[in-house]
Amino acid sequence: VAPDLPAADLSVAVTPEDPIDRVDAAAFAARQLANILHERLRTAGLTCLRLRVLAELADGTRLERIWRTREPLTESATADRVRWQLDGWLTSGGAGAIATLILEPLESAPPDVVGALWGERNDTTAVRRAANRVQSTLGIDKVLTPRLVGGRGVAERIDFVPYGEERGVDKQGSWPGRIPGPLPARLTHPATRVRMLNARAQDVVVTAEALLSDTPHALGWGRHRYRVAAWAGPWPVDTGWWGPDAQRVARLQVVGQAENERHPRAWLLLWLSGGGWRIEAGY
Repeated sequence: VAPDLPAADLSVAVTPEDPIDRVDAAAFAARQLANILHERLRTAGLTCLRLRVLAELADGTRLERIWRTREPLTESATADRVRWQLDGWLTSGGAGAIATLILEPLESAPPDVVGALWGERNDTTAVRRAANRVQSTLGIDKVLTPRLVGGRGVAERIDFVPYGEERGVDKQGSWPGRIPGPLPARLTHPATRVRMLNARAQDVVVTAEALLSDTPHALGWGRHRYRVAAWAGPWPVDTGWWGPDAQRVARLQVVGQAENERHPRAWLLLWLSGGGWRIEAGY
C-alpha cells in the first residue's frame, strides 16, 4: 500500500503578449505548455491521468475541458489534445481570442503504479502508439472507441469517445419504454423493413392505445416467412414529443422460425407510426 501523495500544485499557465486567435499560435502555446507541464511531472516523479484544459478569453469568459485517459499522458499526447481543443474553440465560432491558457493535472500517479494497475503488454502498447499517431495526424476525434450509455433502444445506448479518453458512464435513470435485457448483439440496416401478420395474413400494427391490433402469427422478411413462436411488448416511446417532428414509436421482441431452419431466431422490432415495422437488431 502506497502512502498518500502530498498535494502539489503542478498546474502551468501562459498569458501571451497577444491573445491567441489563430490555430498556429494555439499549436505553439500547446507545445510550450505541454513541455513545461511534463517537466514538472518528471521532477515530482508523477504521470498525469486526468487533465483540465482551461482557457480564459479576452472578455473574461472561461472555457474548460477535462481529459481522462486509460494510460499516462505523454508530452506529445498532451500537446496534441490541447492543440485539438484550442483548435475546436477557435474555429467553432463565438469563442473569441484566448488571453490565458492553463493546464491543471487533476489526477496523477507514479509511473510504476500505473503500469502495475493496467498490466500493460506489448500488443497493447503497439495499438496505443498506432492510434496516437493517427490522432496526432488527423485529430483526436478521428479514432473513437464505443461506450455504453443510457437509452431506450439499442443503437442509442452506444456512444463514441476519442480513443484513450475515459468518460463517466451516463446515469441510467428510469428511461420509460426501455427494452428489458438481454440486449440484442447485432444491429441491422435502418431500411430493413418487415411485415407482422396475424393468422389471416393481415397486418398487425400498434394501435393508438399502444397495443397490438392482433396476435402475431408470422413475420415476413422479403421472400422469407417466419412463424412467430413468442413475443413480448410492445414498449411505446414518444420521441421528441415537444418538437414539431415528434414521432411515436414502439418496440417488440419476437422469436420466430422458418420451416427450413432447425433453430429459431429472435429480433427486436421497431414500429414507426405511419411507417410500419423494421428490424432494429437481432439476438
